[in-house]
Amino acid sequence: MTQVVQYECLPILCDDCKGIGHTAEACRQKRFEIAKKKIQHMQMWVPKNTGVTRKPEVTGPVQKPRNLGPIAEDVDEGEAPTNAADVDEGEPNALAVESSQGKKSGQKSDGNADVEQGDMGETSGMEVGDIKCLFGLLETRVRSKNFAKVLARFGGMWSVATNYQFHKGGRIWLLWLPSKFVVNIIECSSQFIHCDVLQVSSGKKWFVTMVYGLNESKDRKHLWEGLKRLSRNVNEAWVVGGDFNNVLHLNERIGSAITLEEVMEFQQCLRTCSLQEQSTTGPSYTWSNKQEGDDRVFSRIDRIVVNDRWMEVFPDSVSMFFPENISDHYPCLVKLLSNSQNKPKPFRFFNMWTQSDRFISKVQEVWQEDFTGVPMFRIVRKLKKLKKSLKELNRDKFANIENQGARKEYLSLNKARLCFLQQKVKQEWLKKGDANTGYFHACIKQRRCQNKVCRIKNSASEWKENGEEIDEAFLEFYKKLLGTEKHAVKHVSSSVIQEGNVVTETQQEGLCAPFTGDYVKAAFFDIADNKAPGPDGYTSCFFKEASPCIGEDIINVVLNFFQTGKLLKQLNATTLCLIPKVEQPIDVSQFIPIACCNVMYKAISKMLCSRLKIVLPSLVDQVQSAFVANRVILHNIFICQDMLKNYKRKSAPARCTLKVDLKKAYDSLNWEFIRELFIGLNFPERFISWIMECLTTPSYSLSINGGAEWFLSRQKMD
Repeated sequence: MTQVVQYECLPILCDDCKGIGHTAEACRQKRFEIAKKKIQHMQMWVPKNTGVTRKPEVTGPVQKPRNLGPIAEDVDEGEAPTNAADVDEGEPNALAVESSQGKKSGQKSDGNADVEQGDMGETSGMEVGDIKCLFGLLETRVRSKNFAKVLARFGGMWSVATNYQFHKGGRIWLLWLPSKFVVNIIECSSQFIHCDVLQVSSGKKWFVTMVYGLNESKDRKHLWEGLKRLSRNVNEAWVVGGDFNNVLHLNERIGSAITLEEVMEFQQCLRTCSLQEQSTTGPSYTWSNKQEGDDRVFSRIDRIVVNDRWMEVFPDSVSMFFPENISDHYPCLVKLLSNSQNKPKPFRFFNMWTQSDRFISKVQEVWQEDFTGVPMFRIVRKLKKLKKSLKELNRDKFANIENQGARKEYLSLNKARLCFLQQKVKQEWLKKGDANTGYFHACIKQRRCQNKVCRIKNSASEWKENGEEIDEAFLEFYKKLLGTEKHAVKHVSSSVIQEGNVVTETQQEGLCAPFTGDYVKAAFFDIADNKAPGPDGYTSCFFKEASPCIGEDIINVVLNFFQTGKLLKQLNATTLCLIPKVEQPIDVSQFIPIACCNVMYKAISKMLCSRLKIVLPSLVDQVQSAFVANRVILHNIFICQDMLKNYKRKSAPARCTLKVDLKKAYDSLNWEFIRELFIGLNFPERFISWIMECLTTPSYSLSINGGAEWFLSRQKMD
């Protein structure tokens, strides 16, 4: 038996030393051996023979290291690495910012940081392109007296601010190109450099705080207090990033335990400063101790946090962590602009529109028009034309909903605004709470940021960053998942099915009993107002509030389906919304597809399920883990815990547990198998035709970064 192991982040292996975390080109041991070979023995000095006989002095060979590394002699003694390979110009713990090109230049310094600016000389030691125009170097291990010598190797075009006045090791370097940014240093300490930044090309201004927390928790208290003090004077976009030397959550370390006390102060600091994590891609852990075997420790101590204003100014920004190399930290790149294209947003009905006194008149105006065709087609045409009228209503009445402050309209507008936010926030416990609009906005922005895809691997494990390439990666994956057409290899054995319970004649009559208008109305009103709409954009609130003028037509359309057994493809369209299964998804398979169906289709399916759940108790045995009333998936977890709690006992016999991943089990059933199973269980043919019409006719669209991509009609699954 072969068990496939899937790594969240595939470790990097060295072909030379067989170590984990670096490649052969970056192997420390290999580089040190090469450096040792370059050490040459100097010639021994021998006194000139003057004819005087005397015993010569024996002097051992004097060795002088040569070419061990460009910065080896500049390392601070107090923080010296074990060998020259530990210091490398290209592999510090770095935080870079990508920006566009500019034409002006300049830099200011009002704080206490040491600031130097080059003379725009020739670049050396680092290639300058259109990225990494402003970045921080942490843990440089360069003595203050050698600072100028090391900086010269970067090239004369960089300006730099350091914190040598507060720490002898100069733990933080902030570098930028004056041609692209104007940087004003505001405050500096041993653990951070705080400044405001003006992007020359766009004129945008924001605050940057580069952080390198001290190792001891008592010393980091000054960092938390400093960030809280800075937050009181920040009124623009603010990004705080670097090595905090502190985890934020209890699941951010592998190899050693995390206590609640360890994360409490950090969490409290972020809450006080109104900071939250930015959308992040790449490895989940950002530091490792470079040890082998059981001594290996991974943790997430490097991160980027931003305030609400940052998310408004740079809604497409994303933090990208890259795999480790020589350094024990993972470098990070903050992209201010995303590569995804702006997509037109699909229509969406907002429940606040029903509070307008013009809502019913707008609906009646369109509903009185005459359209030709079957009842379903007429309804689809009317709903499509009504969208234009509702958009006009939104522009006239609700376009400036968050800024209108007229006293006479305050109550109605505030009620509409809260209704609007509750529908977007998707937090059930907040919908019945107070008007905590600050938290509403934070939840909305956080959810939007979390669901945004800026960088993803396709099925061939190739990174895709362009908007069109990201769309194509998801389309390829879901076409393969939902569009495979195969015929069933084996048929359902009717003799085996007949040995168990089947549907009786009385149950058959109940399944096919005629539906009435009251059934249809109950199904619509059973759908919550704020449930996500389907591709047509209408929520159940629209059908409820507009029922005086459209209710009869909607009932006739639903009853027409049960009479003819035919469903128009526009009504059976489905949008698949992708929700990340993990905090930082890197693969197209790490998303949960949530099907958003049109409300009329939901009502039809609810009516079918209401009939089906009457007969299921007689068909499904109580020992089954699914399709049993009042039974949830958590019960399976309890059973598993009871089975495994005695596995650690040495006196118990040898045991083994297999975890079988039934990937997309309910989305991979063959349709012919479903039909044969219904027939074997003695379901009536008319009821089977209703079910199969709903299963075999949907068309799907993927919602990626706010836009919809139509891609296929579902085929028979293998």
